[in-house]
Amino acid sequence: MKKKKPPINLFQKYLGGLKPILAALTLAVFLLPNYATFASLSADRIVDLINQTRTTNGLNTLKTNPLLDEAAKLKAEKLFTDQVFAHTTSDGKEFYQFLDDVHYNYLYAGENLAYDFYTEQGIVDAFMKSQAHKANVLRREYQEIGVAVMYGTMNSKYTNIIVVLFGTPGDQLLTQGDSTNINYTGLLQNLKEKSGQITFHPLTIFILITLILSLTAFFIHRHLSARIPATARLKFKHH
Repeated sequence: MKKKKPPINLFQKYLGGLKPILAALTLAVFLLPNYATFASLSADRIVDLINQTRTTNGLNTLKTNPLLDEAAKLKAEKLFTDQVFAHTTSDGKEFYQFLDDVHYNYLYAGENLAYDFYTEQGIVDAFMKSQAHKANVLRREYQEIGVAVMYGTMNSKYTNIIVVLFGTPGDQLLTQGDSTNINYTGLLQNLKEKSGQITFHPLTIFILITLILSLTAFFIHRHLSARIPATARLKFKHH
């Protein structure tokens, strides 16, 4: 009695080789860090959008100031260090003290904070929906701006913090008692309430497309195999 070896099905052989790859891709999609869904936000883009909003409302545009950028960066770093999203740090430091640290002299100063956003437009849209944030964006006295976008882990979640500092340069430093010239607002935007579209990391997109194509090929093969008549299938013959 002899058995004929069944012919090699190249498609099945191909799928067999793909099984470990499919398993790895599936695992990667679910185990990629949370930050894979975060595209890098642009501080310059945030400035542009704020200036567009000011122009629409008949106001002057704001010029970026490296000292304000540096102060915003220091504040963002401190927030991640403290693991608290607030205008006042854990050791009682107010935002205008970060301006003092970089020797920025001002007549007017303000701060907007944002947390856990995916798009620059979403940040500015959210600012404009909050009266306190909107007041900073549209304050006539401001002439300069500094923005820091920083990524890190906050309360065990990878996210971003955006610090926007507004200022009007002057020869006098404001003291803590000069609160009439200081305005600061913060925004904590929950994931379900985010504005703007989610932007996916290119690696995530590649993995998802590869996984979809591979699964599609697999199901097409199963469908075609099920339609082959039984008489056309290879049988072993006994001699």
